[in-house]
Amino acid sequence: MKYTEKELINIKNEAKRCLYCYDAPCIKACPAKINIPEFIKAIAEDNNKRATLLVYEENPLSAICSEICPTDELCRGSCNLGKLGKPINIPLLQNYAASFKYATIHNKYIGRKVAIVGAGPGGLAAAEFLLRAGIGVKIFEKENHIGGIIDTILPKERITEEAKKRDFERILKKELKIEYNKAFGKNLFLKDLIKEYDAVIIATGLYQKGISIKGTGHKNVFLVNDFLHLNRLSRPKKLGHHIVVIGGGAAAIDCAIQAFKVGKKVSIYYRRSRAEMPATKEELENADNTGVSFNYLASPIQINRNNQGDLFVEFIENKLVKVTLGRPKPIPIKDSNFKVKCSAVVLATGQGYDKKIFQKMGIVLDNNGPVVGDDYQTSIDNVYLVGDVVNGGATAVEAVKIAKMVTKLIKAEM
Repeated sequence: MKYTEKELINIKNEAKRCLYCYDAPCIKACPAKINIPEFIKAIAEDNNKRATLLVYEENPLSAICSEICPTDELCRGSCNLGKLGKPINIPLLQNYAASFKYATIHNKYIGRKVAIVGAGPGGLAAAEFLLRAGIGVKIFEKENHIGGIIDTILPKERITEEAKKRDFERILKKELKIEYNKAFGKNLFLKDLIKEYDAVIIATGLYQKGISIKGTGHKNVFLVNDFLHLNRLSRPKKLGHHIVVIGGGAAAIDCAIQAFKVGKKVSIYYRRSRAEMPATKEELENADNTGVSFNYLASPIQINRNNQGDLFVEFIENKLVKVTLGRPKPIPIKDSNFKVKCSAVVLATGQGYDKKIFQKMGIVLDNNGPVVGDDYQTSIDNVYLVGDVVNGGATAVEAVKIAKMVTKLIKAEM
């Protein structure tokens, strides 16, 4: 990536503002545990090679994470300078450090090999950490490309092609083998991988769940991933006067912002209050600035269509009841039903794992999903879970964190 002279001056000045804190809170807040003060100091001292190696040592997806991490809630949000005024722009400096091509050191092949199922953030990070240790890696991916949701669902405004290219190229040029169009239960089976490999890492991610209400099959009713994927490939036709997005997480916010490109008005409906929304403060503010309308304490009951093609979402109002653990529970209020006329609906109501696939593999499940220990090992020896399939759909940097933990355990066993 080329920087203008003005941008370079800004980057250097920003690096020199850092206090280089001992026991830095920004490191503690970073799931990948990048040594943030040290790489920033390296930038300030014009030691770009050291800066690059420091960020990639802990996070193989450093360029990507510098653009999509919720930094106001993580590293930047914990910066000591933020208490005095303006925190260090850590994502800007990390993106700069990740722009150079200094290579990390890989050990010689030690004769052991690991299969990774899924080439999303968790799978790619695990592959890189294992390759550095001299362990052979083969990734099995159901699509014909790598990247997972980063490359298929995430809106283009949230991540640049340059960032993906930088990180993917660093990983792909290693001794990494990939087989595409391989899906569990179709042409890929766990029992075969267990026989051939010393360990198996499952990083298959989650699928978009629908909601059990009448009318989800109507035209212009989308699941969130379908809507975002369609929007990335080619913008869908104009979706009319009013698009309703149901949900309160990051994906719902992404859909709402993208929906403004194909509709005149966008409204989010969420079953709890704003305080309970899973989306970050920054994401919510972005939606506010776009002009999204927020509506709280409302759950959808059904979707109908009239002869003119208009959709009507019927909601019921909720009240919140405190529970012992977790967020307050939304309880429907009797006879509080109301209808909202719209031209399209996006269901952004959560993700889930493929229960049948895991049952066929013989992995023990509970109500929350596949059962894993503190080491993320499943009920089957040497079979581990990484990424969204185990953390419920968190951030890419959380997937890196788990990948790092799992690969350390695998290396220790070898």
